[in-house]
Amino acid sequence: RLAQAVAGLRFDRFDVDFRNHRTNATFASTDNLLSPRLGLIYKPVEPVSVYSSYSLTYLPRAGDQLSSPSLTNQSLGPEKVTNYGARGKWDLRSSLSLTAAVYHLNRTNVVVPDPNDATRSILVDGQRTNGIELGAAGSITPSWTVMGGYAYQDGRITNTLSATAKDGARLAQVPRHSFSLWNRYNVTPHLGIAAGVIHNADMFTST
Repeated sequence: RLAQAVAGLRFDRFDVDFRNHRTNATFASTDNLLSPRLGLIYKPVEPVSVYSSYSLTYLPRAGDQLSSPSLTNQSLGPEKVTNYGARGKWDLRSSLSLTAAVYHLNRTNVVVPDPNDATRSILVDGQRTNGIELGAAGSITPSWTVMGGYAYQDGRITNTLSATAKDGARLAQVPRHSFSLWNRYNVTPHLGIAAGVIHNADMFTST
């Protein structure tokens, strides 16, 4: 049995000096961001690993996100992402591994499409996404390798924004089900053929 801990602290300074050439509006902002990370790894037996983690990260505003028609101090602030997760890995053999993960992700100060006007963006005070991921990667035979995965995501708004974007509404562009599979077969040591598929379930184009 083996237990390990991983800890980290990251500091970012993000300076923006922006001019909108259509309106001649200018503004500047500075973000000093501290991002902690903590993980615990436990191996009950040699081929099995269990990993739990916590992290806090930021996504500063940049590019088209700064062209909002109604800029405020809040809209200039960075997006904040808090993630809690647990993962497991099982090495069936040296060339084949199975993985599984669950996570709970919270986001605040997020830019999303306006449900009443797709050309505009609005700020969301809270989003929550819960998910499950399953994966497999490795060699089935010496010539055949495969990599596949399935993900379930449930993304929701946690604060009512308007009559059409209420607390509990599903997020835009977040499919509940995703699946991918990639195969490669080596016909000779110098020639291989491959085929794959990626599938996403239906998703909303706006919140």
